[in-house]
Amino acid sequence: MTGVLSACSLGGQEDVYCVDKDNVVVDESKCDDSGGGGGGFFFLIGAFGGGYGPGTRLDGSRGQRISSTDRAGRERAGLPGSGRVSNGSKSTSGFGKSGSGDSGNKGGWGGGSKSGG
Repeated sequence: MTGVLSACSLGGQEDVYCVDKDNVVVDESKCDDSGGGGGGFFFLIGAFGGGYGPGTRLDGSRGQRISSTDRAGRERAGLPGSGRVSNGSKSTSGFGKSGSGDSGNKGGWGGGSKSGG
């Protein structure tokens, strides 16, 4: 087995960003496989905090990277299997959890609002 799980996932929400091969944040349209994007871009999911825009380089060791065209990988991460996911959105599944992770919440990826405290 060659997978590595992020130790950052403690059952909470993780931040999702569309990045290039160097973990530099790019416009989320690049990861939208339904709109002609997707090839050669990745989702970086981890505990980064919010507010990072295009051009920001993220520390890849703090998260898990999956191909934006990997439908099964996207779904395992709690993301929709295809389409656009906004930068700074939250993934509640987390790679550190076991089980199906499918809570039936397939919508709402444009918001990224926080709740609780």
